[in-house]
Amino acid sequence: MNMEHRGGHYQSRSIEGPSVRPADGAPGGITLEHSVRRARRLRDLRREMLGPDNFSGPAWDILLHLFESYVLQRRDTVGNVCDGTEVPPTTVIRWISRLEQCGMLIVRDDHLDNRRRFVELTRHGSDTMVRYFSGIAPHLIAA
Repeated sequence: MNMEHRGGHYQSRSIEGPSVRPADGAPGGITLEHSVRRARRLRDLRREMLGPDNFSGPAWDILLHLFESYVLQRRDTVGNVCDGTEVPPTTVIRWISRLEQCGMLIVRDDHLDNRRRFVELTRHGSDTMVRYFSGIAPHLIAA
């Protein structure tokens, strides 16, 4: 929408733009406007499920990485999380600590190698991610 000045006040007028055309390769003529609205709804859903501090940025990248590991039944170290998220190590460590305090993940020492620590989702963390991907937001995935 754009505002047009007429007779001393502004009126809205439509603008033909990319939002009215189907997205490239979109099935069934889904418009860019529809895609953007879905992405915003998913962001709002993540905010609601994960809280205002954990729904985006490094926290979301870490949760997404750890959920993939959970699905694939793969163990992760702090180093794996840094590599898999492409987030700087100091940021990953800080966010792992915050997510652990929120009850979303747990960090365990490797009793065979004291230099290594394992990171995994808690039951609460995995249940939340399962609900997000399979129960509440099916087929609307926009990570």
